Amino acid sequence: MIGCLVGSIFGGAISDRFGRKHTLIATFIIHIILHLPQSFLTTYTQYIIGVFIAGFVHIVQYLTSYVLAQEIVPPNKRAFAALATNICFGVGYLFVPLAAYFIRDWRWFLRAYVIAGVCYFPLLW
Repeated sequence: MIGCLVGSIFGGAISDRFGRKHTLIATFIIHIILHLPQSFLTTYTQYIIGVFIAGFVHIVQYLTSYVLAQEIVPPNKRAFAALATNICFGVGYLFVPLAAYFIRDWRWFLRAYVIAGVCYFPLLW
């Protein structure tokens, strides 16, 4: 959660500086690439650093996608776009415990997370 805190502070500046679409694509790729090596970490300190970076990237990705969804719709549809973004985020998080129920080992769970993320890679275009 400290990674999310730091990412919340710097996420807006990063997306303003480099553009929302570029930031969204970069954080998506970093988020997916980061979890595979994280599943091979051996010490607790390495894992905590990996989780911090993942939290940072995750919140920047979420905030950028939320703002981007607000910017591409007309002003009278922004409330619906905000609701749709948050509902999709929440429904996605509902699948995490379901997947964790079937994949008990945390290392394989992170690897399955990478596979699921790679399946969404074509949506970047």
